[in-house]
Amino acid sequence: MAGAYAPLIGYDWSALRHIGKSVPFSAVTTGGFLGYAIGNTVGAGPVTGGAVRYRIYSALGLSGYDIAAIVLFGSLAFGLGATIIGFGALVWHPYALVPLVPINPHGVGGKASR
Repeated sequence: MAGAYAPLIGYDWSALRHIGKSVPFSAVTTGGFLGYAIGNTVGAGPVTGGAVRYRIYSALGLSGYDIAAIVLFGSLAFGLGATIIGFGALVWHPYALVPLVPINPHGVGGKASR
């Protein structure tokens, strides 16, 4: 479990560094862990996780805009990372989606047909 949540806490840590805010690491681990744990369990992660983060980080002086930036940063970082991994997987194994979608595997990264 620690190995799974460490990268998620890293999203909050990176977002805080990106917006130039300093928060004790114990608060970052609490906000990141609880934000993702409750957000993924309840659903609508950015909203419910954002509410948890607001409760934790606003007590440390962060504004609503700062917390929205943390949530947006985490969402964009995850989306970009998942997209890169997904495209990389298709380049590695272009025939994986043939049974599911009508995409020509040769256009994805397979050998060109002659």
